[in-house]
Amino acid sequence: MAAALLVAVALSLPAVASATGEDFVNETLVAKGLGGREIGFELASDSRIDRDYRLQGWFTPELEIGVTRAWVVEATTSFVNRGRGFELAAWRGESRYVLLEQPRWPVSVAGAFEYETETTAAKHISYERLMGTRVLVTRVFAGSLLATFNWGWDRRLVPLPRRGSSQGFGLRFPEDAPITYGFEYRRERLERLTQYGPSVRIRMPNRMRLRLGGFVGEGSHLYRFVGRAVVEADL
Repeated sequence: MAAALLVAVALSLPAVASATGEDFVNETLVAKGLGGREIGFELASDSRIDRDYRLQGWFTPELEIGVTRAWVVEATTSFVNRGRGFELAAWRGESRYVLLEQPRWPVSVAGAFEYETETTAAKHISYERLMGTRVLVTRVFAGSLLATFNWGWDRRLVPLPRRGSSQGFGLRFPEDAPITYGFEYRRERLERLTQYGPSVRIRMPNRMRLRLGGFVGEGSHLYRFVGRAVVEADL
């Protein structure tokens, strides 16, 4: 139902120049910019199964701004519905800068920084404030197989300050086809979380893109499974 709603929204939007971003569905990032003076929009919908096998609906709009060809800033707000109506769950700011880019260099390299606040509606005892940095390395092999690797360091500021590393890896093929298939793996030591699963990216009318994925969680005290649909467009 959520995916069908997102498709309907996408089809109703005007034609755009290109799609926003090349990131994977479960936040494994690709070392690529948005383009100078471009604005992008994403709308994500999650169906999450928690540890007690209860279904939750998450809805996350995101605004992306290409400050320059290499520098992108993003703002995200998340809402959750557990049968009591919509509640504000989190908001996040992120900045990404591309240092090296294919084909001029053998690989594309970028750095990313993010700051996030999660409310008690995200199933925390109190507000959580987190920050993190990541290094992104991406390469397209033979013009069609994209591989990306993320390594980062996360820090919880409040409550109970703690630090931990994070890793992510994604594969996608064929990169320039109307329908591409991918797989990603993500591990966050701070949250004691490991998630992995397949994804698909579909080019749609009006030069939109729809991304779908399903991910199994291991070690997380929050979610056993996350299904996600994302519609993206340039404004």
